[in-house]
Amino acid sequence: AVIATDPRVQNAQERLEHESRYRVKTKEGIGFEKLEGTRVAQEKLQLEDDAALAADEMASSIWKDNYRGRQMEFFARRDQIVNDFGLKFGKDKAGVNAAIDAYFSINGEDFKNLMTGGVDWDRFFAARDATLEGLSSTNLQLVKSYLRRYDTPTVTAFRKAQSDLDEYWAIEDLVWSRLRENEEFNPYLNLNDYLLNKSQSLADSGVPLEEVSRTLSRLDIVNKVTSMVSKLRNRYRLTHPDADALLGKWYGLSPVRPTKASLPGRG
Repeated sequence: AVIATDPRVQNAQERLEHESRYRVKTKEGIGFEKLEGTRVAQEKLQLEDDAALAADEMASSIWKDNYRGRQMEFFARRDQIVNDFGLKFGKDKAGVNAAIDAYFSINGEDFKNLMTGGVDWDRFFAARDATLEGLSSTNLQLVKSYLRRYDTPTVTAFRKAQSDLDEYWAIEDLVWSRLRENEEFNPYLNLNDYLLNKSQSLADSGVPLEEVSRTLSRLDIVNKVTSMVSKLRNRYRLTHPDADALLGKWYGLSPVRPTKASLPGRG
């Protein structure tokens, strides 16, 4: 009942009803209506999750999974609706239209985490955001406003947290960049690219698919990167309490505690 009376949802519903009442029912108009309707329905579900998260009735990990699932569901429905109704998002494929097309073309399946088998959502969202980097500041704001017009306050806070944690997540790339001085690793931009190549080599040599992940996890380079990243991220959290708090809120990590070696006066 609280969600149904939320002004944001009521305004969205009233806007759809008004536009539906006075718009000529073209094929394209019906398609756009379906897209907007999908977003309104998802917004209601998002607000319910936001309320549960705020009341400590939902874990942040479940909130994130639900949020990302709705994002992916919308992209899938968008593609189907575009196909069904032949929608066109502008004839000019330069600038804003090209950026929006590129944004929606990013596929989560291209960002598999080879260690877990799941989608690396942080890399996925980073890749989507990267498609907008070529826009002018004015057009960037226009596109973001379009893409995020149904964001709830909690989703906005989550997006900001991801931006505030950029340096923390980039530590793995920093570690890998140093290791690329080694000829074996130099051709690969990140650890996942290296593991992707390694997994293909293993598969080509006849290693069963179910054994590939276990074999990769035992590689010396994986253990080395994992150890170095863990130590550097721990140090980062010690010196960046705001980031440590965000990691606790959105990723369920316990507050970092200084070790004896890191205390003042300790060697």
